[in-house]
Amino acid sequence: MIKLIDTKLNSFEIFTIFKDDSNSFILDSAMDPNKLGRYSFISSNPFKIIKYKNTENNPLDNLQEELNKYKVENNTHLPFIGGAVGYLSYDLGNYMEKLPRTAKDDTNVYDLYFGLYNWVIVIDHLEEKTYIATPNLNEKEEGKIALDIEKRIGEATKKGIDHICYEKTEVNPIKLKSNFTKEEFMNSVRKVQDYIKQGDIYQANLTQRFEGETTLSSYELYRDLRNISPAPFGAFLNFEDTNVLSN
Repeated sequence: MIKLIDTKLNSFEIFTIFKDDSNSFILDSAMDPNKLGRYSFISSNPFKIIKYKNTENNPLDNLQEELNKYKVENNTHLPFIGGAVGYLSYDLGNYMEKLPRTAKDDTNVYDLYFGLYNWVIVIDHLEEKTYIATPNLNEKEEGKIALDIEKRIGEATKKGIDHICYEKTEVNPIKLKSNFTKEEFMNSVRKVQDYIKQGDIYQANLTQRFEGETTLSSYELYRDLRNISPAPFGAFLNFEDTNVLSN
């Protein structure tokens, strides 16, 4: 089912209404509606969570089994009408390549985390239309979902959500700390160069992690990030165990 709804709220304002729900998300196209950024997607309260950490089996195989249980045909003009949304961690590669695991696991992030959603709000930025979509549920259930969503959007519109979406939050400067010293990083670069010269490798993804403390919530941080730097593909996964902010 897809249902066109009448609202003047933009995609981020709509997401703000649902942001505190369980495992809410926005797949956020904030620019280029004529090219890659035509659609944004919002949902919350998945009917099932799929998450794995340090399992014996490949989590991707387990995920595929779960997806096969709920597979439906999308006969609409919308590219996504509900289903699985989540993340795959970098360490998921260890299930496909048997390499020594030398990295210290100090983030406690799941190897794979997905929510299965039976409804999604779709914003078509090109045609300036907003839809509620469900993946072929029964008519009674679809009507109930649509009614609840429209009710929440209507109530939020009457109250006004400007004070949340656009409020200026005072925040102290954030001091970022790297997990590398400058000398350690330069030594690593030189090692990579030597490996390339010797023919052992042809490229390397040398990264460093920056961390810091802030009084901003994840929502406020993402809100400010998208205002400063809109992107054709952004995402905020407000999951229970981990928040993912992507820009």
